[in-house]
Amino acid sequence: MRNYTPEQQERRGRRLEVFFNWAIFPATAIILYSFYKYFSKVYSLGFSDFLKLVLNNLKQIGLMALLAAAAVIIVGLFILLQGLFGKWRSVRVFISYQHQHTALVTKLEAILKTKWIKPDLIPFLPADHDTIIEKVQRSIKDSDLLIILPGLQKSFVDAEIMLASSLKKPIIFFKI
Repeated sequence: MRNYTPEQQERRGRRLEVFFNWAIFPATAIILYSFYKYFSKVYSLGFSDFLKLVLNNLKQIGLMALLAAAAVIIVGLFILLQGLFGKWRSVRVFISYQHQHTALVTKLEAILKTKWIKPDLIPFLPADHDTIIEKVQRSIKDSDLLIILPGLQKSFVDAEIMLASSLKKPIIFFKI
């Protein structure tokens, strides 16, 4: 388990407070408003009419409760992801691949490019060996996740996997 400094614990506490402010209170407001609208019709009815109304509107009440629960879950996931990544930023993904997969990696990069995902890869271009190593090290350190497309032969991809493992970065392998 990770040990947190007092400042980090305070930030985590503030995130929980944000969760309650932005998720629980609106969900409660939605439920209360739904019951208000529902029961405003009920007060002028007799008991048998009330039961008929409840049975007729049970689906609507269930949908309203489901909507409120979905709002809580979505905001909660958003707060959780923000807590995991520490900042409101895109997820940085480093793509490591062998030269034979260049066309596939280009397509993968185009698919992953969104507002929330920033793929990073180093194309196969003639360059100084030390410059390439520095770029790879910086990219792997700055990434949140690695996607690996290994080939059949040994390559620099093995060294990238070793660096990512030593930095405890999550790795996803796609064996093609």
